[in-house]
Amino acid sequence: MAQRNQLLKGYYYEKPVFSNCPSDLFYGTVVENGRYAEWIVPTATDNSGNNISVVESHKQVPVLLPVGNTDVTYTAVDPSLNTQLCEFTVTIYQLEDIPMDEKLIINMLILNDDYSPELEDPNSTRFIALMLRVESGLNSLFAASKIENYKTSAVTDFGPSNSIATNVTIVYSEPPEERERLDTLNILYSTVRTQAIDGIVYDRDIYVNEEDGSTPMVTWCYVKPCLEGMNCKLLDDRCIATCSNNQDYCLNDGICYYHSETQLVKCNCPSDTYYGIRCQVEDLVSDAQMVAILASIVWLGIFIFSGFILCVVNSKKCCTKKISRTEKLPDEFFDSDSNATLEFNGVDVNVSNIELQDGNHNNDPENHGFCLRQDSSYGNAEFENTNM
Repeated sequence: MAQRNQLLKGYYYEKPVFSNCPSDLFYGTVVENGRYAEWIVPTATDNSGNNISVVESHKQVPVLLPVGNTDVTYTAVDPSLNTQLCEFTVTIYQLEDIPMDEKLIINMLILNDDYSPELEDPNSTRFIALMLRVESGLNSLFAASKIENYKTSAVTDFGPSNSIATNVTIVYSEPPEERERLDTLNILYSTVRTQAIDGIVYDRDIYVNEEDGSTPMVTWCYVKPCLEGMNCKLLDDRCIATCSNNQDYCLNDGICYYHSETQLVKCNCPSDTYYGIRCQVEDLVSDAQMVAILASIVWLGIFIFSGFILCVVNSKKCCTKKISRTEKLPDEFFDSDSNATLEFNGVDVNVSNIELQDGNHNNDPENHGFCLRQDSSYGNAEFENTNM
C-alpha cells in the first residue's frame, strides 16, 4: 500500500532535476592544440529520495579541449529509469582569428602572488590554475555588470615583474561602440582600485593596447573623457576641468563656471541669442517671432477648417434643391445602382438636382430625385438617385 501511495504521488514518474547546468562557454587561446577549460559540474536530485546515477561525457574538469566546438552532456538516471539531460557547448577559438575591432587587450599586474618560471609554460599546472582563476573572476565581473556584447576574457601569458604581469584579451561578440569599450574599462578600473577580483589583487595601473601601437594608462580621464573642446586634468586621482584652463571653451560671450557635481565646466549663454553646451548655436528666431509664427499657424488651421465645413454644407444644399422640369430617360441610361449619366454639350446647367421619371415605369407618374455631379473637363454629368 505504501509503495502504491508513493507511485500515486509521482515519485516514479518525475524526472531528476539538474541545478546549475552551465550555458554555452567560450574560451580563447594562443596555443594551436587547444587549451584547458573548466565549468561548475552540475548536480542532479530526484524527488524519490533515492540515489541517482549521472553519466558524464567529460569526467575531469579542467579538461584539455581542441580548438572548435565540443559538446558536453550530463545524463541523470533515477531508479525508475527516468532520465534528464544537461547539455552545453564549449567553444575554443584562436585569439589571432578574432578581428581587432572585436577585442580589447589590456596589461595588468597581479600583486598578491609571486612569479616563477613555471608560469612561462602554458601547459604547466600553475599556469593553467592561475589562468582559469583570472578568467573566471573577470567573466563574473563583467557578467554581473551586464556589458553589452561582452563574450569572454582570455589570458594570453604571464611575465616577470615586481610580482606577475599578465596580458588579458577581452572579446566581444561584435565590434563594441566606443562608449561600451570605455564602460568595460571603467568597471574594471573602478573595481581593482577598491577590491580583489576572485581573491586576486591587481595594481591600479592598467594599460590598454591601442590599434596604433600605443599603450596609454587607464585613468578617470581616459574612461570618462571630457567633452570635445574641454581641457581636463588629473588632480588627486580625479579628472577635473577648471575655467582657468578653459578660457576659450565658452563661445559667443558665454560665461564659464565650475560645476561641482560633475567637476567640469559649463557655460551660461546670453539670453535670447545663443544656446548649446558651448553657446555655439545662434537662436535665429526670437520669442516674439515664435509667438507670431504659432499664431499664424493657428489662424491658418481655423481658416482651412472653416472652408471645409462651408464646402460640406453647400454640397448638401446642392443635392436637395429640386426644379419642376421633368425628363424621361431610356433604360440604357441607368445602371444596376440606379445611376444615370448624361452628356451636356454646350448646355449651361445651373442646377444640381433634376427630377427624372424612371424609364422603367413610363406609366408611373412618380418622380425620382437625382443629384448632378458635373465634370467640367469632359462635359459629363452623373445623376445619382437620392431617394434610395
